[in-house]
Amino acid sequence: MTDATKLAVDLMKQVAKLLDKLSEDQLTALATGGAELAFVSPEATVRAGTRRTAAGRPRQPKTARPSIGEAASRLSQLTTRDEAVEYLQTSSLRVEDLKAVAAELHVTVRGRKDEITRQLAEGAVGFRTKFETVMGGPYHR
Repeated sequence: MTDATKLAVDLMKQVAKLLDKLSEDQLTALATGGAELAFVSPEATVRAGTRRTAAGRPRQPKTARPSIGEAASRLSQLTTRDEAVEYLQTSSLRVEDLKAVAAELHVTVRGRKDEITRQLAEGAVGFRTKFETVMGGPYHR
């Protein structure tokens, strides 16, 4: 086996391991062109995988982008606004994804991504926690 062939086989093994970790929705998105794989070089990481912003601050670690339904379901399970904001900031959802999640949860949002994130966290979790406090019981959508 040539060096190039061995390298290609090793690469395919790594891709197979990566794909095995993805959900069915994520695999479908890749297969239909709705998502793409990205290469992140080792030089882009600093100290245990923490990437830095242009200003030199550590970036929040990103997770694989969930589907709209997965994101809405996860928000429905969170119990604090802070958890919701953190989830949304690390979920890799784009602005149009955040708006779709908001529509699914019947939350009105507008503005920049940070404003939409805050509004969505408030509308999805803040409303529910206020309701439960006032009514003394769980809120069911």
